[in-house]
Amino acid sequence: KPLGIAAAVAAASAGYVNVVNAQAVASNDLGDLALVPYYTVNGDWITGIHIVNTSDQTQVVKFRFRRATDSMDALDFNVIMSPQDVYAGFLNDDENGNISWNTSDTTCTAPAATGNALTMPSIYRTGAETGYVEIIGMGQADATQPISLAAIHVNDVPVSCETVRSNFFADGVAGTTKGVIDNATSHQSAFGTTIPAGDNTYTESSNALKVSYFIRDNATGVEFGDNAVHIEDFLSEPSITNQQFEIGRASCRERV
Repeated sequence: KPLGIAAAVAAASAGYVNVVNAQAVASNDLGDLALVPYYTVNGDWITGIHIVNTSDQTQVVKFRFRRATDSMDALDFNVIMSPQDVYAGFLNDDENGNISWNTSDTTCTAPAATGNALTMPSIYRTGAETGYVEIIGMGQADATQPISLAAIHVNDVPVSCETVRSNFFADGVAGTTKGVIDNATSHQSAFGTTIPAGDNTYTESSNALKVSYFIRDNATGVEFGDNAVHIEDFLSEPSITNQQFEIGRASCRERV
């Protein structure tokens, strides 16, 4: 069983090299795109992923699970990582057949996790026991931007994830304006930090993401893993888009 999964991972990795050879595969395991070639929740297997923001910029990172049957986007969300931040968690299924990303990490996500979990929508669940993962640097912001002031950790907790998430609501003109909730006015955080009003200025993400993964059988303890395949200079400009409507409205799934 472990050898079968390992062979699948090796084959997928080799395939990725062929697919992305038009762009630079990083030699130093850093990039603005990381490809995890295989995930699984079959049987007692879980898949863990670990991301490091190695830069001094706030990184907006797209986390996307694609199912193996047809490469459908089965679960995606944004992770907003402060400078030198680390974000980690694991994907598994439960007794009801739900597939969820689970983390105890405090780093801000958009949308917010429910009970430390982001669950795959049921309409994408069929055939999603296995697949692959794309982790994309969507853009970065320097320390003076409102989203950076809200995402920065104080005592290991972000200043205001609510304010961070307000930058991804699709409530503006024609559903395209970002930051129309909390950042429309200045915000005083629980730490006494003032987050000013105003839009954020983003630049394209630097090759700052370092991603690794593991696949573990919880029944036997068998585990293996590797670094992701890292691609340099995947996006040439910031590509941050709205993730959802304001709380109380239907969720909006966006695409890159």
